[in-house]
Amino acid sequence: MEKVKFSIVIPAYKASYLKECVDSVLEQSYGNWELIVVDDDSPNNLKPIIDLYDDSRIFYHRNKKNCGALNVVDNWNICLSYCTGDYVICMGDDDKLFPDCLTEYARLIRKYPGIGLVHGWTEIIDEKSNFFDITAPRAEFESCYSLVWNRWNGRTQQFIGDWCFEIEWLRSQGGFFKIPLAWSSDDITAAIAAMKNGVANSQELCFQYRVNSQTISKTGNVYEKMNAKLAEKKWYENFLERKPENELDLKYWLSLKKQFVQRTEKAFAMTISMDLKKHPLHLFSWFRRKKIYGYSNKALLYAVYTAIKERDVC
Repeated sequence: MEKVKFSIVIPAYKASYLKECVDSVLEQSYGNWELIVVDDDSPNNLKPIIDLYDDSRIFYHRNKKNCGALNVVDNWNICLSYCTGDYVICMGDDDKLFPDCLTEYARLIRKYPGIGLVHGWTEIIDEKSNFFDITAPRAEFESCYSLVWNRWNGRTQQFIGDWCFEIEWLRSQGGFFKIPLAWSSDDITAAIAAMKNGVANSQELCFQYRVNSQTISKTGNVYEKMNAKLAEKKWYENFLERKPENELDLKYWLSLKKQFVQRTEKAFAMTISMDLKKHPLHLFSWFRRKKIYGYSNKALLYAVYTAIKERDVC
């Protein structure tokens, strides 16, 4: 089997941890990779950091126009357009890879020929690169339906950077799935990639995700977030129209269909409650918007209850 080439892409904006991020790639025990840094028209002068390195595998590009937090997935796809490898890892400019990450991914790709998706077991670090938490271990192999079911049923932590996507398949499916603010873009893109031949999960720690105060999930107004939830809802509606033939996947599928409405309603309700907590009089506006987003009176009442409860706690 020909040696796998990895394209590691960094859609970069912040300078704070960029050198640590790049250093973690250079420290890989596996050498067949390219690193593509795409500067999203950042005011933080990122190029001098990349200029510190004299390695022909490192490439720097700068966008003429900033994609911004709302359209950050556009920058992920710009990164993808520069890739020449077989598999791509899209990591944050503040995240890191463990030294044997690519070695482990290559092992799994050899073990599961034609796999469209590999996942790295993840350690969460703080702003000082200290250990903060660890994600739950996973079975070495699972289907697309298992992946989605587990995500809906307690698998709370996964990030765009701990996935490794087969580039040819990802491009054939339209690239990284765009949702405003990238809310659930990682989940859906992973599900799309897993549709090919499932997902192989590493049994060794491969990726480090950094918790910090500048994450995109903390940005965006409530209407942008509701539009993101609506886009997610529509994708899963289409996904659940496809009935699997495998007996176990069929059971996952039936369970997902039972959960869908309640899960969607709760997602809308929790987003609305964040707004009502600050602006109680917006309730009348949310009644008018029910047809736009398709949530029920019950979901709206739950949002009111949650907002009142959280206001009382504060």
